[in-house]
Formats: sequence, C-alpha cells, structure tokens
Amino acid sequence: MLKFLKKNVSHSVLTVLLVLFILLDIRIPTEVANLIDTLFGRILVTGAALSLFFVRNVLLGVLGIVAAYELLRRSEESAATTEVETTYVENPSEKYIPSERRQADLSALNQFPVTLEETVIHNMIPFVSGENLPPASFRPTLDSLYDAAKIE
Repeated sequence: MLKFLKKNVSHSVLTVLLVLFILLDIRIPTEVANLIDTLFGRILVTGAALSLFFVRNVLLGVLGIVAAYELLRRSEESAATTEVETTYVENPSEKYIPSERRQADLSALNQFPVTLEETVIHNMIPFVSGENLPPASFRPTLDSLYDAAKIE
C-alpha cells in the first residue's frame, strides 16, 4: 500500500481532495457558481469527471463523478440563491415555477406613471356620439350569387 501511495502521489492527493470536497459542505463562490451553472460549465465539469476514469484508477473515477455531481448541485443552489430578482429559493427548481410571492414582485415592477400618449388619448373628444343616426339614404343590393344558394 505504501508503494502504491509513493508511485501515484498526485492520484493520492487528488483522491484525498475529492473525498474532502464530498464530505465537507464547502460553499461554492457565487462567481464560480454562475459560471458552472451554465450549459458550457456543466459540460466541462462532466467531461473532467469522466476523464478521471482514463487514469487507470477506478476509485478516482468514481470519486470524480460523485464530486462533479456535488459541485453541480452546490453551484446550482448557490446561483439560485444569489439571483438579483429572486428572493431566497429553498429548491432551485422553484426559480422556474411561478408562485404568488414572485407574482407580487413582478406586479410591483409594472407600476409606472401615466405617459403623455395616455393623457392625450384620455382628453380627446370621443368619435362616437350618443345621438341616433338618421336613416341611411341608400339601400344595399345583392350582387350576382354565381349559382350559390340564398341563406334565409
């Protein structure tokens, strides 16, 4: 066992670091979490975890997959809780589901003063008058039906 540790010191150090990352609740910085919580970041983390299987150390590969999962989960939580428009989110999937609390925040953003156009339209004389119109001076006629039947 000691011979194995001396031969692959870098693998041993990486294994210890991955175990510590998995076991300890290390908080991901918001800048890093925002980068990882993108499609490109997820692909990069997954690719790096899968590449650990090719170092001929199965334990390192399995720990890499578990650590990648934890990194993606923690960065999603960190990115969800630090969004500017969203208040505290218990579940990261809630940021995509509408709720009454979020609806109240959005309706507060829709309050704005009356514009010049609205004032002008409000002060215009209406086109419709309340008086009855005189009878029409023409009578509509039916044009050629082109062999169509009359609707009665």
